Formats: sequence, C-alpha cells, structure tokens
Amino acid sequence: MSSIISIKNALFKPSLAKNIPAVYPKAIGLNIKSNETWACYGSGKTTMLKILSNKFYIPYPMASETFRYGAGIKNVKLFQFNSNIPINECLSTRYEHFKDSYFDQTCKQYISNPTGNNSRLYESIVDAFQIEELLDRWVMGLSNGQMRRARMAKVLLSKPDVLLIDEPFLGLDPATIKKVSKFFQEYSSKNNQLIIGMREQDELPEWISHVIGVEEDKGVIFHGSIQECYKQFHQLRDDMKKNELPTIELFNQEYHKKMQNCQRKEVPIFEMRNMTVSYSDSKVPVFENMNLKIHEGEKWHIQGANGTGKSTLLSLITADHPKSWNSHIWQDGQPRKSGRCNYFDINADIAMSSPELHAIYLQRGKEYSIEETLSSGLHDNSSNNFAPMWNKLDKLQQERITKIISELRLLSSTTKFGMLSTSEQKVILLARALLKNPRILILDEALSGMHSVHRDWALRQLAAWPGTMLAVAHCPEETPSCTHQIDLGIAKSN
Repeated sequence: MSSIISIKNALFKPSLAKNIPAVYPKAIGLNIKSNETWACYGSGKTTMLKILSNKFYIPYPMASETFRYGAGIKNVKLFQFNSNIPINECLSTRYEHFKDSYFDQTCKQYISNPTGNNSRLYESIVDAFQIEELLDRWVMGLSNGQMRRARMAKVLLSKPDVLLIDEPFLGLDPATIKKVSKFFQEYSSKNNQLIIGMREQDELPEWISHVIGVEEDKGVIFHGSIQECYKQFHQLRDDMKKNELPTIELFNQEYHKKMQNCQRKEVPIFEMRNMTVSYSDSKVPVFENMNLKIHEGEKWHIQGANGTGKSTLLSLITADHPKSWNSHIWQDGQPRKSGRCNYFDINADIAMSSPELHAIYLQRGKEYSIEETLSSGLHDNSSNNFAPMWNKLDKLQQERITKIISELRLLSSTTKFGMLSTSEQKVILLARALLKNPRILILDEALSGMHSVHRDWALRQLAAWPGTMLAVAHCPEETPSCTHQIDLGIAKSN
C-alpha cells in the first residue's frame, strides 16, 4: 500500500504574511493510502478538501516532508458545484452558467477529453450519469441537474490521479444518486483515488473505508477507518444537529400583515395556458400544452427528476427564457407581451436564491462584506443586481441587517463573503432574498449544501413566510412547508 497524500504536523495558511493565522489552530497529521477511499464530514470539510488539493493553502513549515503527494501523483483535481461555472455577460442570470467558451458546444463535445477518451470509461460514465440522451443537446439547453451531471462526467474523463469532490450528490434526484453512488463504488475499487466531502445529514456510502471529521474552528478532530471512528463520527453528526440558531423575523410587520390579510384572488399571479416549450436538439418537448395557475400567497413545491423542466418553468416566471413573452403566459390576468411589461418590472417583484446565483456572486461579489451582500438584496430591480447599497439604507434597515449577522453567529459584518463557508454563504443569500419582501420568492435548491443548523433555521423562516413561494427541492429535509405541489415528470406524462 503506497502513500497517496502525506501530511506531517503541518499548519496551513492562505499566505505567508506574518499576521495571517492558520486556517486551523492545530497542526494536521494525515496519511492517505492507495487502497483507501475517504470522506470528509463536518463544518470544515470544504476547507479540508482545499488543503488536500494543495492549491489554496501553503503548508507551514515549508519543508518537503510536511506535505507530499505519492510517486506519480501529478494531476489532482478538486471539484465543487459552486465554482468554476463559466459566465457570459450576454445572457440573463438563469442561463449564465451555460456559457462562455462552452456556449456553442454539444454535451458530447463539452465532456470529451481533448487527449482522447478511454472507451470503456466513457461508456460507463455516460451510463452512470444518464448522459446518453443528452450527448447531442447543446450545453445551453441543459437543466441544472443535467449540467451538474455533465460537469461531473467531464472531470472524470480527464482521468485525474486524485479526485476530490465536495458534495457529489448535491442537486441530484434520488434515482440518479443511487446510480452515481454505484459508479463511484466501482470507480474507487479499480485503484482510482477518490475523496469526497459529505453533508452531516448524508448517509455514509458503504464503499467509504475512512473518514475525517473536521470543524471549521477546531480543525481535524478525528480521522481513521470507519471502525476506528464510528462513535466519533456519529457524535459529530449529532452535535451539528443540536446547534439551533434563533428564529429572527426578516420581513417587516407591515408586509406580514398585508400578506396575511390578502384574500385569495381569482386572478392568478402567474398562469400558463397550453404552453409548449421544446428545443431543436431534442425530440421530446420540455412542456407540451402545459397549464398551471399560481395564486397570491400559495407555496409550491416543484418536483421532478433532472431534465423534466423545473429550471425552464422558473425561467419563464422570471422572464429569462426566450419564450417568456407570448400569449400563452399570463400575469395578473393579462397576457405577458412585449410592450405591456418589461423584464425589470417583472423582477422587481421577485427575489431568488439558487446555486447559479451563488456561483455568479462568488465571481462578482466575493470581495464584498456580509453587510454589503445583504444590503444588495434591497435593490428594487432584479436579484442579480449585486451592487452594495449599505450606505444608502436608513438606520432601521442597517440595524436589521446587523441583527441578522449577529444572530447567524457569523464572524463580523465586515467579513468578506468569499471568506465564509459554503453553508454560511448560502444562508446569507437566502436572507438576502427574504429581506427584499418580494411578492414571489423563488428557491431553486436554495437549501442544498447547507449544514443542518443553517437548513433548520431556513426552514423555520420559510414556514413563517407569508408571500408566494416556489421551491425546487429533491430531498424532503431540504423542502420548505408548502400548500401546493407539482411533479413535472408526472405532469408531462399526463
């Protein structure tokens, strides 16, 4: 058994500047061997994966034996769903992640390895990630879940020596999770080095042999085989579920009273009448003669396997889809046509939190402070206006934001967004959406990737939310309380 990654009594820093503290207070000692498959759990899992990738932090002391990859290890890749998403200024928020140099590629061209594909590996990945029917589709036309599967396939086909994946099952429907997990089991059994980061609510896959427990403020608290760390592992999961955050009111009293007293109108806030959406590269339409009515104050759970049209439906509501303007879409009892209302008027009533918005904000606003990030949610126009407006807020608004930061137990109001953990970033973006007091709140897998403490806080906030809500979620524990539901897979078959 050869060593793949060896760390000997090392601290890790983002830079070697004198006043910069180590990311963890205690030195790390770790030896990962070739026949082992590891999982990282805890609030510090993402930081730990970054350390293992050797691309974000500098080991200290800087000696050759402090951090070392095994012989022949050259291509180490860290894969995260909330990063490395290509952006293009020409497309609106919901389509920006399809872009840049990948805009005019088919899925097959996108995932293929420029140096050539191993045919057996290629076929197994295409099958496991259910990509066969997507190969001739343009990347621009893939749904969120389909794009995630394509990105995962792409990194696997690059044949890394060591692959680190943070939350590999994020955003996948249950059937796909089972198939992907089985693929990883076979993949790791063939001497492919795989290390994954898991949320505390996730069950440990049976093919994992070793586990690392990591807390953001303490560092590595245990590591070893499943048998050795069984009690510590379950204790960590239990402890993370006990740290409940207080429920604070993000929407003002006047708005709450207005929405609670609002009678259910006969005229829907949004309606689709015999709506058909299809892409030229697909034989099966996304929607065909689809009918849907959403009334003021209703809370909808939008379900369906990857590719059934969840993202398309949301982009029609936000007027981001090319077919958003036609006589089959009605808004407040009027057909939505060009000249009758514009994009900014529509989105002035909408707030959103989604993995795509998260990825875009990481590229555009990671240097903004927490208070600047939250303040940007109070813009009158769309959710993708990230310009800070802290100095334009009145005293009451600033006090509300300061209280939120305090109650969420974040470091400081001036802490940069990019310095927060992924879970902290997601809960801040959700709070940003709620602060706007929107007429329509759209949550596209907004709770996926949150630690249980933040997720439970979010669920309590959303249970008290008085406005109209549309929530896409695959897992029951990430689904807000709703009054209505639609399964687009069933709706299409009917």
